[in-house]
Amino acid sequence: HHHHHHHHHHQSNDAPATTTSQTGLLIAALGGLCFGFFSPAFNIAVNDPFHWSGNDGDGDSGGMSVGKANMLFATAFACASICSNTILLKLYCRQEESVVGLYYYYYCYSIEKYARLGAISAGCLCALGNVLQFQGGAIAGFACADLVQAYPLVGTIWDIYAFGEFQKATTQTYMLLGCMYLAYAAGVVMLAKSVAM
Repeated sequence: HHHHHHHHHHQSNDAPATTTSQTGLLIAALGGLCFGFFSPAFNIAVNDPFHWSGNDGDGDSGGMSVGKANMLFATAFACASICSNTILLKLYCRQEESVVGLYYYYYCYSIEKYARLGAISAGCLCALGNVLQFQGGAIAGFACADLVQAYPLVGTIWDIYAFGEFQKATTQTYMLLGCMYLAYAAGVVMLAKSVAM
C-alpha cells in the first residue's frame, strides 16, 4: 500500500490504518463489481438474448456489431474516466487551485516523462486487450473470452514478481492464493468441457 503523499498535501493522517484498508477494500470490491458486469452487458448488446432491440425477425439477432458496441463502450469509458478523474483531482488539489485546467496541468506535467509514457502505454494495452477480447468473444462466446482474461492470475503473478507483494505474507494467505488458482483452473476445465459438449 504505497500512498504517495506529496509535500503539498496538507492532510492529517489521523485515521487508523484498519479504517483506511477497509475503505480501500470496499472501493476495490466496488470496482470489481463494475468490471464483472461489463462483459455480460457487452454480450447483451451484441447478442441481444432478451430481444430488447424489438427486432423479432426470422430468428434474427437484433444486436449490434462488435465494432459498433466497442466504439460506444470506448466512448462511454472515456467520458466516465474524464469525469471521475476530474472529481478525484479536484479533491486532491483542494488547497491549491480552483480551475480544472490547472489540475490537469499540475498532474499531467509535473510528473516524470517515463511515468507519463507508462500511463499512455497502459491505455493502449487496455484498448488492444478490449478489442481482442470482444473479437474473441464474438467467435468463442463472451463467457469464454471473459474467463480467458484471467485477471486474478495475471494480477497476482505481477504483484509477486514485479511489485514484491506477498513477501511477508502468512501461510494462510498463500493457501488462499493457491485456492484461487485451483478454483480458476477448475473453471477453465468446466468451460472447456461445456464447449466440447
